Amino acid sequence: MISIDRFSNALSSIYDAAYSTNRWSDAMEACRRATAAKHVVHYAYGEYDEIRFSTRGGSPSLKSIEWLFEEYNRRFREKGVTGYDDVGAAYMRTSSVGSPVLDTDIWDLEWIEGRPEVVFVRGQTGIFRRLYLNTSVDPLINAGVQFYYDEAHSEIPREDVVAAGILGPHLAKAFDIARWAQNLRAKYDAVLGALNKIDLGICVTDRFGRVAVCNTAAKDICAEKDGIWRDLRGNLVTIDPEKTAAISQAVQNIAQTSEGKGGASAVELSIPRRGSDHPLLLIVSPLRDADVELERGFFGSLITIIDADRISDLRIDLFGDAYGFTPMEKKAASLLVSGLTTPEIGEALGVAASTATSHVKSVMKKTLSDNRVKFTWRALQFTPPIL
Repeated sequence: MISIDRFSNALSSIYDAAYSTNRWSDAMEACRRATAAKHVVHYAYGEYDEIRFSTRGGSPSLKSIEWLFEEYNRRFREKGVTGYDDVGAAYMRTSSVGSPVLDTDIWDLEWIEGRPEVVFVRGQTGIFRRLYLNTSVDPLINAGVQFYYDEAHSEIPREDVVAAGILGPHLAKAFDIARWAQNLRAKYDAVLGALNKIDLGICVTDRFGRVAVCNTAAKDICAEKDGIWRDLRGNLVTIDPEKTAAISQAVQNIAQTSEGKGGASAVELSIPRRGSDHPLLLIVSPLRDADVELERGFFGSLITIIDADRISDLRIDLFGDAYGFTPMEKKAASLLVSGLTTPEIGEALGVAASTATSHVKSVMKKTLSDNRVKFTWRALQFTPPIL
C-alpha cells in the first residue's frame, strides 16, 4: 500500500507545479518518492501551431546522469535507431489517461533485455525497467510521465504501479491547468492580474468555500442572481438547494485535494437558470498558491463559470480544423458551445435529430470529451476569451 504521507506530499506538489512556473522538479521528486522509482521524467507539448504549450523536466536525481543523454544521442539517435522510450511513449498515447503502462505490457522481457540502448543505459546507470503514464486529456497535447527503476527490480513492485495509477489523473489535471495558466502568463505576466481580462467567470475560493477572488465576469454573472450568486457569507449559492449543496461538496472535496489529502482532480457541474434555457457550466479545480500571490499556505479551489449566452468570438473554424471536424461538425460544434441541445442543433441545421446526434457524438469523440462541459472547456482553451 502507498503511504498516506508519500501520497499527500506528491499530490500537493503536483498542484503547486500546475500553478507555478518552477515547481515541476519538486513535483517529479515527490512522485519519484511515492512510486519508489530511481528517476522520473515528464513532458508535455502541443501538436498544433495554435497550441503554444510545452514543459519538460524531471526529478533532481536526473542531474547526475545528464551527460548520458548526449552520449546516448551520439551512439544511437544519430544512427537512426528508434529509441526504446520513443516507442514506449508512442504506445502510451493509446492508453487510458492516468493508467500505468509497464514496459512488459508492450514487449516481452527478453526482447527488452536485448535492446542496445537498454543495455547501454543499464550499464551506465543501473536503470532497467520502465513505467509509463499517459497524462494527456487533449488529443492535440502529447503529455506523459516516465518512471525509471533500478536493475535490482526485475519486476516493478505492484504497490509502486498502484501508486503511479493514483497519481496519474492528478498529473493529467495539473498539465491541463498548467497549459491554461502558462498561456495567460505569456500574455499578462501573472494569472491574478489577468483575471479581469478573461471573459469567463473566475472565482478563487478558500477551503471553506468562501470566494476570495472574483473577476469582473463572475461578478456580473452573480449580480444577475439568475443561476448562481454569492450569499452574505461569501459562498456561492444557486436557485436549486441541491445544486448549492453539490457546489459546497465539490469545493470541500477539491480543497482536500489541494491540501494533499483528497482524490478528486476536478468536478463539473451544470447549474439551471430561470432567465435562460442554457445552464451555467462550472468547473471546480484544485488550487494552491504556490508562488504566494494570495497568502502563504493558501489552498482551495478555482471555479470557472461558463455562461453560454456570453460566449463570443470563439474560433470554431480553427478549433474544428485542429481536431479534424467536417464542415457540418463545425456548425454543430458552434451551436453546441452556444448552449443548444441536440434536438435544437438538428432544427438549426435543418437535419434529422439522429443526424444531429451523430455530429455531436463525433465532435465529442474527436476531442476526447465525454460531456458538454468538457467539450466547451476544450474549445475555450483553444481560443481563450481574452478581452
